[in-house]
Amino acid sequence: MNAQKFPPYVVVASILTITAFVVANAVQLFGDSLRDWIVQMYNADPLRFIVASILIFAFMAAGAIWIAYQQYRGQQPENADLSGFKEASTIRLLQLPENLSDDPKAREFIPATRQKEQRALTDMILTVPKQSALKAFLHAITFRRLFRPASVPVAVVTGIGGIGKTSLALFTSYDRRIRQAYPGGRFYFDAAGIYPEHASDTTAQVLFRFLVGAGIDNKQINQGLGLPASEEDRARQFERLTAQKDDPDVTDFLQRLYVRSLIGQHRLIIIDNPPNTADLSAFEPPEGNALLVITRPEHPLYKLRRMPQLRLKPMDEPESQRIIKKEWPADQTISWNPDSPDGRSVCQRIHRLGSGIPLVVLVLSRMLKNEAEDGGSLEAAVRYLSQLEHDHAAGAWTFSAFLNRLLQLPYSAEPNRATVEEVFRLSYVRLTEDAQRMFRSLAIFSGLHFDERLAVTVGSGTDETFRQLLRSGLVERAPDSQRFYLYDPIALFARTLLHQSPDEPQEVVARYAAFFADLADQTEARFRAASDQAERQAIVSALATEAIHLRRCRDALLESTAEQAPVLLLRLSASVLGIIQYTPGNHNTSLGSSDEWEPVATRALAQIIESLSAQDRALYAGLGIFPGSFDVADACQVLAPIVDTVDDKKLVDFLAMSLLRQVEAHRYEVRYSIVRAHAQDAFRQMPPDQQQAVGDAFARHYAQKAQQYSEESDVTAQTLFERDWAAIRKSQAIAQERAPDLDRELVIYANAYFSYWYIMYDYCLLTWLEAGLAAAERRGDDANKALLLALHRAIVAESQQQWAEAAQRYQQVLDMPGAAPATRARACLELGYVAAAQRQWAEAARWRRQALDMPGAAPATRAAACLGLGIVAERQQQWAEAAQWYRQALDMPGAAPDTRARACLGLGVVAE
Repeated sequence: MNAQKFPPYVVVASILTITAFVVANAVQLFGDSLRDWIVQMYNADPLRFIVASILIFAFMAAGAIWIAYQQYRGQQPENADLSGFKEASTIRLLQLPENLSDDPKAREFIPATRQKEQRALTDMILTVPKQSALKAFLHAITFRRLFRPASVPVAVVTGIGGIGKTSLALFTSYDRRIRQAYPGGRFYFDAAGIYPEHASDTTAQVLFRFLVGAGIDNKQINQGLGLPASEEDRARQFERLTAQKDDPDVTDFLQRLYVRSLIGQHRLIIIDNPPNTADLSAFEPPEGNALLVITRPEHPLYKLRRMPQLRLKPMDEPESQRIIKKEWPADQTISWNPDSPDGRSVCQRIHRLGSGIPLVVLVLSRMLKNEAEDGGSLEAAVRYLSQLEHDHAAGAWTFSAFLNRLLQLPYSAEPNRATVEEVFRLSYVRLTEDAQRMFRSLAIFSGLHFDERLAVTVGSGTDETFRQLLRSGLVERAPDSQRFYLYDPIALFARTLLHQSPDEPQEVVARYAAFFADLADQTEARFRAASDQAERQAIVSALATEAIHLRRCRDALLESTAEQAPVLLLRLSASVLGIIQYTPGNHNTSLGSSDEWEPVATRALAQIIESLSAQDRALYAGLGIFPGSFDVADACQVLAPIVDTVDDKKLVDFLAMSLLRQVEAHRYEVRYSIVRAHAQDAFRQMPPDQQQAVGDAFARHYAQKAQQYSEESDVTAQTLFERDWAAIRKSQAIAQERAPDLDRELVIYANAYFSYWYIMYDYCLLTWLEAGLAAAERRGDDANKALLLALHRAIVAESQQQWAEAAQRYQQVLDMPGAAPATRARACLELGYVAAAQRQWAEAARWRRQALDMPGAAPATRAAACLGLGIVAERQQQWAEAAQWYRQALDMPGAAPDTRARACLGLGVVAE
């Protein structure tokens, strides 16, 4: 909107008002002194005083006369005769005929349609806004120049191209009441802002074209442009106007000419297709007239102070049928009731194909009428209609011939709007380059609803880019929803644009699939982490709302030849499959069934594995031995018999292929259940000697790690042991199967397990001790044989409440020189438990203190010892000491969860 300067008379009036205010206050404050001063001035020089007074009053009178003249100029029309309106290709300005039958453009409208919209538009054109008393007062005291109150009807009709805005507006202007209310005539001005040559016209340029078409005195126009009064060359005038288009004085002058030409005329001004760059408020006519604006939805209408707006939507089915029957009358020996296989009539099918957009329904009707006439029967038209439906249903990632068929029949003689494609293109070319790219990308959603985040991602744009599409009307908001969609013909137009580039469709499909692959992957992770069935159901339900998009992505990737297609397909299908497999009744979920998704995931995985080198395939198969997470060092040690090198780069490559998941820095796991099962199967298909070599390396490696963990006294030991527990347990099973070759490892596992058995929740300690004892006997390892035998017998005796034998066995462990510090501490703790079971409180406290103070004791052992000391103190009713020990157990780093829980319970008992 161009900036406007305050007129000089407003400045003069403001100065006079301020002067009067100052004088009035001076008289009030200094009345007597002022009177005395005036008397003194008069007595000193009467002639000079009189002359000065006359000059002051003359100046004020001249100012008042000048202001009145300005007001008079603003009210008097210098050329109010619009009889010179004429139709021209460059001006596009004409007075509508008196009779509807003489207006071919208005006759395009079918009276039986849009009846509700007709009534609404008629009321808007006839309803004069109510005057506001406050605005009327402000308008009066600013010399009728500022705060101009609403006094004329201003109506706006918006909608996408082909929706029938112009025909509705023109038809409505022939209403009897409108012609009576505006006897001066109805004038249609096509500002042509939809065309490139006028799309960036400023307000001044649009006003100039209007005034030229209206036959306004050329001398006045030249005066505003600073040209000689005799200048008649329109090109020179427009060239000068282009050079001065940012000058607010020029715009203001032309706008005053426009207003003066309409004062007292009682006319309806219809402005069609104004450029977005034009300020529509400059076209508000003076009182007694009305303004009707026809524009696309993206026009910045906020520049109008009043904008009752009628936004046209596609027609409903009965209204579409009236258009169809007008173009294809029923009396041409055509029955209108033949049903399609799905039970819809021909009219219903045409309406569906055209999305109820009048232009498309009109063209489709003409096409089918021609087919019926050429083929001699309705069946020929129905066959052609079926072919159109087939083209319409083509996948969004493939080219559709539907729109091309629509282009076969022009509907308008106007060069820029001869076909459906050209009408839609008029909206498209007004978009920014980013918005055009996003619009092309949205073709992937043909027939589907989508949200803004998805559109922005797939369109590789921004929120503002998407809002531009929404304002343009090319994207429509779904009713009562935060989701959006494209009308089918518009989506198909976007599809033709998308496929003009050979590479762009694949790029769009990749972004589309990557979005939903990420969504499915993240959803599966949240689903697996959820502990509550209701939470899991909510997660599945949220993803199920996108089920149609998931399937669309899957089908697109199955057809894609892009290099990344198998990886995206694997991520998508494996994630969905993982959710389905862990959902009760997985054969009938809203996401589909395992039978639907498993073959897709298997195919994608096979394509990825096939693309690997022989060495990488061996690495992939070897990873099938890991039941949980692992790092580079683990993979290097375990897979050394079959793979030359394993480094971070290799694993990162597998990560990019979706074969691995990164659980933490430099730590990975085989992702997805289907990939893990496939890798395990690949490992089992390796030659037996390679399987054995990898298995032995696996058992030896984790035996070494278990021994290191059992010797740790830091709190991290327990965390590490728990993290690798699945691998350690599998390694022990391999060692037991490979005995006696891995007897040494069996002994290590037995010792390590005893040190940490209380943090493992499967309680298979005795099995491990028995396997270790048998291995120690085979190896002739007397020290470990004695140790494991003592531990085994002690635990058996303890479980059978044979306290004396249990105490004797644990004491033997303490006396063995080869026992590890953590094992000794654990034996002390168990001796305390044996004593407590026999209510020998002092003995129990002694052993627990010894376990607490023993060097090398694991943190969890110390926490358990503190807990035991608290229990002893509680039994002896030493409440303060019991509370102290319970708090120490609770605060001890590395305490087991059950130890903490029991300490909290003890504190509660003590507090009571």
